[in-house]
Amino acid sequence: MTPKRYITGFVLSLILTCASFGIVWMHLAREHALISHTLLASTILALAIVQLVVQLVYFLHFGRESKARDVLSFGLAASLIAFIVMGSLWIMANLQHNGDTPYRGEVTPQTSND
Repeated sequence: MTPKRYITGFVLSLILTCASFGIVWMHLAREHALISHTLLASTILALAIVQLVVQLVYFLHFGRESKARDVLSFGLAASLIAFIVMGSLWIMANLQHNGDTPYRGEVTPQTSND
């Protein structure tokens, strides 16, 4: 792998990250009137998938090694992404559910009967 390929991958990743950030920033600056939230989420998801491919090709050398290694690498990456996304959604749903109901009990210090 030549340094030129690593620099190309880095620049592509940087462009994709800045594009995602820029789209959300413009959307917020225009008070959510730039595009619909559904289209915004779809655009961010598409850019994330493209960035995943860039990471796999330029940094993990997907397509340069044997097919078995490629399938294993892709399976591991997909599993990790699914685990992180599902865990994040579960945590956010739990926080929203528990955040809507205020605590109604009293906090009293426990005393020991020694």
